[in-house]
Amino acid sequence: MSESARPRLSLTPGSRLGPYEVLTQIGVGGMGEVYRATDTNLKRQVAIKVLPASVAGDAERLARFQREAELLAALNHPNVAQIYGLEKSPATGSGQAGVHALVMELVEGPTLADLLVSRAGPSGPAGLPLDEVLPIARQIAEALESAHERGIIHRDLKPANIKVREDGTVKVLDFGLAKAMDAVGSGQHAAGDMTPSMAATITSPALMTGAGMILGTAAYMSPEQAKGRPVDKRADIWAFGCVLYEMLTGTSLFASESVAESLGLIFSREPDLAALPAGTPAGVRTLIARCLVRDPRQRLRDIGDARLTLDGAFDTPSAPPPVAHVAGPVWRRVVPIVAAVAATALAVGLGVWTLTRPTPPQIVRLTMAHPAPEVVGGNQFDANVTLSPDGRQVAYVASLPSSTNSNTLHLYVRALDEAEPRPLSSSARSPFFSPDGQWVGFVEDNRWLSKVALAGGPSTHIAEIGNGIRGASWGADDSIVFATLGLDTGLSRVPASGGVVEVLTKPDASKGEVDHLYPELLPGGRAILFTISFSTEARDSKIAVLDLTTRSYRIVLDSGSYATYSPSGHVLVGGLGVLRAIPFDLSALAVRGTAVPMESDVLMSSAGAAQFAFAAGGTLVKVRGRVLSGLASTLAWVDRTGRVEPLTFEPRQYSDLALSPDGSRVAARIDTNAGGTDSDLWVLSLVSKSASRLTFEPGTDQIPLWTPDGAKVVYRVATQGLFWRPADGTGNREPFLVGVGNGLVPDSWSPDGSLIFENPQPGRQTIAMVSARAGARTPVTLLTASERFGLAQATLSPDGRWLAYMSNESGRTDVYVRPFPAVDSGKWQVTSSGGATGISRGILQNNSGSLRWTADSRAILFSDATGIMASRIADGPTFSASTPERVLTRPLGMSVDFDMSPDGSRFLMRQFIVGDDDTTQIEVVLNWLDELKRLVP
Repeated sequence: MSESARPRLSLTPGSRLGPYEVLTQIGVGGMGEVYRATDTNLKRQVAIKVLPASVAGDAERLARFQREAELLAALNHPNVAQIYGLEKSPATGSGQAGVHALVMELVEGPTLADLLVSRAGPSGPAGLPLDEVLPIARQIAEALESAHERGIIHRDLKPANIKVREDGTVKVLDFGLAKAMDAVGSGQHAAGDMTPSMAATITSPALMTGAGMILGTAAYMSPEQAKGRPVDKRADIWAFGCVLYEMLTGTSLFASESVAESLGLIFSREPDLAALPAGTPAGVRTLIARCLVRDPRQRLRDIGDARLTLDGAFDTPSAPPPVAHVAGPVWRRVVPIVAAVAATALAVGLGVWTLTRPTPPQIVRLTMAHPAPEVVGGNQFDANVTLSPDGRQVAYVASLPSSTNSNTLHLYVRALDEAEPRPLSSSARSPFFSPDGQWVGFVEDNRWLSKVALAGGPSTHIAEIGNGIRGASWGADDSIVFATLGLDTGLSRVPASGGVVEVLTKPDASKGEVDHLYPELLPGGRAILFTISFSTEARDSKIAVLDLTTRSYRIVLDSGSYATYSPSGHVLVGGLGVLRAIPFDLSALAVRGTAVPMESDVLMSSAGAAQFAFAAGGTLVKVRGRVLSGLASTLAWVDRTGRVEPLTFEPRQYSDLALSPDGSRVAARIDTNAGGTDSDLWVLSLVSKSASRLTFEPGTDQIPLWTPDGAKVVYRVATQGLFWRPADGTGNREPFLVGVGNGLVPDSWSPDGSLIFENPQPGRQTIAMVSARAGARTPVTLLTASERFGLAQATLSPDGRWLAYMSNESGRTDVYVRPFPAVDSGKWQVTSSGGATGISRGILQNNSGSLRWTADSRAILFSDATGIMASRIADGPTFSASTPERVLTRPLGMSVDFDMSPDGSRFLMRQFIVGDDDTTQIEVVLNWLDELKRLVP
C-alpha cells in the first residue's frame, strides 16, 4: 500500500493540539502532513508536522520521530528552522488514535526549489544572479556549520529543504534525518545503532540510513550515501556543492528521470565548471570542485571553509605597485616569465584532465524490501525474480512463509523509482519479461502459461501446461521457450500469442539425464542455454547449449545451474549460493576461460533455481539468502484447533522431523553450512528440552526414521545409501543398505521388522522392502513407477494391512492405498482431485508434505496446500475410505510437513522465523556490467 493510501491521523481547521489551534494544512513534509496553527499562549503562528497513523503505530518509526525532535531541539541558529515542542494527544473515546506532532517555527516564503523554477525562462533553466547566490549559499553554510559543531548531520540537504524569506533570510528546514555523529567523528555506526528498515526505496525523499540502506534524495546523495555506507559531515558538503552548482546554473547536476540513472550519474558525471556563469569567482569554482570530489578523504573537510571562501577570505590579493629597479639582461626577465607560463599551463592542464578524465562507474547496491508478512519466493523450483530488459522494473513472486498453495503466491512488479510494489496477479509463479518489457509471462493456477500487461489488467492464457514450468524465456521472434514438468520432455516452445506447443528436447536417460531446466534464448535466436539435471541435487547439474538449427545439444559447462547470458560476452551461472561468470563465445557457442565468482549469498534451492536476474544495461537483481529453500525455524506443537505451542529449542535450519515411537524425542536434520551441502542429524528431547548431535561425518545426513523400538535411527547419507546408528549416540554408524541407489528414502517399518523405502532412480522409481536382519538385506520391489510419474511417502498402517503412498500418475499428487503385502491385489485412490503435496516432477521433494496413519489404523492424514486433511478408514475385510475432511488449517508461518503425536491429538511442525530474514530483501546492483567486464575480461 502506498503511503498516500494508508490511513492517516489528520488535523482539521479549528481542532486543537495542546495550546495550538489548527488553521489550515499547508503541505506534506518529509515525515508527515504539515499544518499552520496558532500558539494561543504566545500569540504566534507555528507549523505543526503530524506523523501519519501508519508511522505513529510503528514503534521503530515513532522512535525515529522522537529522535528528530531531540536533534532539532539542540539547534538554535538564525538560519535553522527552530523547534518549539513535541505534542502528543491521547486517543479519543471513539477509537480514533492520538497524534504525535512536532511544533516548529513557521517559515514564510518560497523554497529555493520554487525560486529556481520561477527564474527558468522559455529557453530553459537560468539560475540565480550571482549577487543573490552568494548570500544564500553563505547562510546555508552557516546553518550547516552550526549543526556540524553540535555533531549533527543534515543528510538530506536539497533546494526543497531551504526557504528564502522576503527579507533574504535563509532557513534550512527538516533536519529530521539528521543523526548525531559518534564521539570520534568517524561516521561509523555503533553496534546496534541501526535505523529500522523501511519498505520504501530511495525514491522516498526522506529515508532511513545504516549499513546497506540508502538515505536522502538521489540527485543530492554523496557517493558514500548512494553505496549505503555510514556517512559523516562530508555528505552534507557534497550536497552543498550540488545546491551551489544548481543555484548558479539552474540545472541539477545529477537529476535524471529515474533513481537508477541519477545514481549512475553520481558515479560517472563530472561537474561542468564551464557551465557556470562567466562572472563566477575562481574561488567559488574551486569550492564547487572541492565539494564534489567523490572520495570523501579528498573532499572539502569543513563547511566553515566554504563559508570563508564565499566571504573571499582565500582570494588572491592584488599585486603591489611595481618597485623601480635597474634593468638586467633580457633573458633574466624572459626566462622566469616563460617558466611561469609553462608551469601555469601544466597546472591548468593537469586540473582540466583531472576534472574531465573518464571515471569508471562504481557499483551501487540498493535494498528493495517487500512488506511483511510475505516473503519473496514461492516454490523452491521456481525462478521467483526477474528484471525487465531496460533494467527499470523488477517482477517477483511473494507469498506467506512456507506456502505452496498457488492461490497465495502473488505476482508483483516494482519500478526502481517506486516506493512500493504493485500486484499484477495472484496464483502466479515463474515470472519472465517480454523482450519489449511490456508484458510479464508467468504460470497461472499451476495450469496455464499466461501473460499480463505490465500496465495491469486481466491475464491472457497462452497454453495449457498441466502443472507448472521450470523456467522460461521470451524470444525476439515472439515465441516462448519453457521447461516442462514431465520427465518425458525437457524444453518446449509455443508462440506468445498462443498455439501448438512444440517439443524441443527430451532428457536422455541412457546418459543419466533426469530433466532439462531453466532455458534462455541466446541473442540471434539460434540457440538456447539450459540446465541438465542428473539428480535431485543442483550440484549434479550441468550447463548445455541447444542448437535450434540442428536440434542437437551439448554440454558446455560441467558444473552449475540456471545460466543466463550477458551482452558483455559472458555466461552467468548459479551454484551453491555463488554467482559465477565465464567468458562465452556466442558465435562458437562455447565457453572460453575460467569461471570467476562474482556474487555470494544468492538464494538458490537444492533443485537449482538461483534467484537472480540481469539486464543488458548492466543492472543485476538478486534475492539474498541461504542456499536451498530453508528458512531458520523453531519447533512447535499445533493442536487440531490451531493453537500453537512453541518449543524452546534454538532457532536453526531444521528439516526432516521424525518423532520417536513413544513421542518423547525428535530426530531432525540441521544444516551445518550455508549451502546445505553439509548437514547432521540431531536428537531433541521433548522432556528435558535438550539437544544432542547424532551424526558427525562430513556430507549430508538426512531423512531419519526411528526403528520400532526407538533404539536406533536409520537415515540417508546423500550419494551413498542408508545407514543407521544407536539413537543414544553410543557406537558408530553402520551401513544399512548401500550399493542399490544414491537417493534411497526410508519410509516406514513392517510388523516383521522390514524397512519399506523409496528408490527414486531416474526413469525407474520404486518402492521396495528389505529385511533389517543382517545378511538378509536383499530388496524386494513392491511398486514401480513409469517415467511419467513418481511415488513417495510409502507408509504402512500400524496393523500391517494397508500401504498408503503418494503418486502423481493422475497429473496431480493424490493419496493411494494398496493391500499389504499383496500390493497387486487391489488399489484405491483416496483423494479424487489432487490436493496432497509431496510429489513434483516424478521425484520426492523433501519436506513438501507428509503422510501419516493414526495409531489405530483407522485414519490417514496428509498435507495439502493449506493444512492437514484426514480420511477415515472403515473397519472391515475390504478397504473403504471416507471423503477427506480438513482437520487443521495451518497457522501462518508453519511448515507444510509434519509429524504426529502417538495419540494423534497434535502435530509437530516447523515454525519459520521471517522477521528480517534475507529472503524478504531484493538487492539491486547498479553498474554491475562494468564490474563484470573489469573482473572477467
